[in-house]
Amino acid sequence: MHQIHQKIALLLLLPLFIGCAKLDAHQDFRFQDSGKREYRTTTLKADLIKHFGHQFPKIKILLIETPTLANPSFIAQNEAIDSIRSDIEEMQVMFVVACPTEEYSSGYHTTKETARTLAKKHSTFRLTLMAADGQVLKATAAPLDGKELSKWLQE
Repeated sequence: MHQIHQKIALLLLLPLFIGCAKLDAHQDFRFQDSGKREYRTTTLKADLIKHFGHQFPKIKILLIETPTLANPSFIAQNEAIDSIRSDIEEMQVMFVVACPTEEYSSGYHTTKETARTLAKKHSTFRLTLMAADGQVLKATAAPLDGKELSKWLQE
């Protein structure tokens, strides 16, 4: 009988645990483009309308976290991105680089301070795919080749 009560208690608490997991599944941080225009992961669609006067209904963010810009995983990931560059515009993906040791100045990037804050959770290479509201859709600690990346971004 005691085991039944434990199982019931666990089932009653399960929605609370699931709710907590959903709260942790959002990323909220600021980043900028090479023109110093600022964006925020949780208000991306509104930021894009403000800066460009155009809606991007399917826009996603791929956050590329790297300990250094010379990191082999980061270099491999950039090569994979270059291999699918012709398809990227259609996919509506913003690639945002976060590096705590050097500021990536071309394209979308975080400040070094923001990158350090993100790196507190982990200090290795990491890819995180997010919806336009900052919701984390997927994450991996390994670089993806062009074919894997293309599939990942289209799902």
